[in-house]
Amino acid sequence: TKDYQFLKDYYAYGDIQLPELTSMEIVCAGYGIEHKNYSDYKKLDVTNKAVIIFPGEPYVNGVSLITGNVAPSNWANDWRAKSQLALQKGAKAIFIV
Repeated sequence: TKDYQFLKDYYAYGDIQLPELTSMEIVCAGYGIEHKNYSDYKKLDVTNKAVIIFPGEPYVNGVSLITGNVAPSNWANDWRAKSQLALQKGAKAIFIV
């Protein structure tokens, strides 16, 4: 087992307790958004899992799938809301990459 060093091998943001090395299933929740026009959680169970979330929001041909136009939604830059949603859905760890 390799020892990992905080601030050298990884960095954590926020008020956290650094746990002992553990393992858990990792899932990708896309943009980590749940909205009436778009949801990354429709068929995804994140309970007790580590969740990878992308910044931003989905666009197709320059149009936001959430707003339906070129303007971004509130989800676009709100990593806190994305993290809170994942935690509400049961995630144990969140990585925004």
